[in-house]
Amino acid sequence: MDFTPEFSLPVTLGGPVKEVSSQCYQSGINEFGELEGYIDIEAPEPGDEGRKIFCRIENERCVTVTMRYRELPISDTFLGIDLYREFSAKEQFAEKLHALGIPAIAQFDGVVLPDHFVLIELDKSITWWDEDYWGKDGFREEAVALQ
Repeated sequence: MDFTPEFSLPVTLGGPVKEVSSQCYQSGINEFGELEGYIDIEAPEPGDEGRKIFCRIENERCVTVTMRYRELPISDTFLGIDLYREFSAKEQFAEKLHALGIPAIAQFDGVVLPDHFVLIELDKSITWWDEDYWGKDGFREEAVALQ
């Protein structure tokens, strides 16, 4: 699947926990206080349980949505850039995004897209952050590592 900076998963980013939970075909609150669930974003193969998501909960709202990748090797891309083959080269991944006109910051835990409220952990997950909840300063404070 080819992902973009725009949030397009079939759950409501920033939505109430009850609403987001109902948009998953299986969900619950895990031991870390996150909503954990499964969604369908493509035609699953027999026995495939779909994509796993985790939502950070603040004030009874899902203020982030993290989609974990399928088991490796994966075929997912982000704006056409392979998320699996590039996982050992965060700087190269960020450079490819820059070439597409997308500001990106390579850091120890992944690549941050500060203008899009996205954090990509190249071999693990993509997290979209609710812009209305975090605001630009809050997002940068939470997602951008101090160098």
